[in-house]
Order: sequence, then structure tokens, then C-alpha cells
Amino acid sequence: MRAFAISPASPRAAFVSQGRPSPRKQISPMSFLNFGNFISKTKKAPTKRPTVIPEPSYNIPIVLLGVAGASHAIGNDAAAGFSGILGLFLAVQASRVRFVFDDEGLEVVIGKVQEKTENVFVGGENRWSYDSFVNW
Repeated sequence: MRAFAISPASPRAAFVSQGRPSPRKQISPMSFLNFGNFISKTKKAPTKRPTVIPEPSYNIPIVLLGVAGASHAIGNDAAAGFSGILGLFLAVQASRVRFVFDDEGLEVVIGKVQEKTENVFVGGENRWSYDSFVNW
């Protein structure tokens, strides 16, 4: 395919004339009429990905319990009590709640992974399709 050059003295024309490919993709002048290639491309069947269940992380509860210990050591028992209770709550929740990611959506499971639970606040299953995510 020949490259289109405005003047033979242009550096781009010299680059193409030496037989090396142009640094930019060359588009023929009539390529805008060939828009059917964009429409008729066949889509591949989606690949089946394995279900992913991340391991629980206890990093934040450990830090909060450390803050509680340090606050108690310097005599600030109000901050120690608050951060200690919050750290214990998050540690318990990290051990109970699991997030299950599969091809169709996200599921929040409380307890064992095989048990399906109902959402007590809005009713229904704790499962959301990826299409329903808005600002993530």
C-alpha cells in the first residue's frame, strides 16, 4: 500500500519511501466507505471464567485493635473503646461475609458459601448483575 504524501520533500514521505513502515497506521482515502467491516465482525463466544471467592483480609481490624491498645496505653479510654469495638466487629464480619464473583454477577454470602441468604432490608437474593452497577 502506498502512503499518501503532500510533498515529496516531507520527512514522512522520505520515511515511507525507504521501505520502512510509517510510525502511524496508514488509512486509505476511501476507507470511510468500508464501514461494513466494523458491523459485520463476528463476536466470539464469551469465555467461561472460574468463580472467584477472595480470601478475607483482617488488615483493618488488626490496625484498629492496635490503635485501641495504643489509645488505652496513653490513657484515652474513649478512643480505645470505640476503635476496639469497631475492630472486633470488622474482624467478625470479615470471617462471616464472603463475596462470590462469577460470569454473571456478584453475590454476597453470609456464612458458608453453599448457603443462599435473603437480603433482610430489601428482600430477595443478595445477588447483583454486573450490568446493574452504576458508579463503580
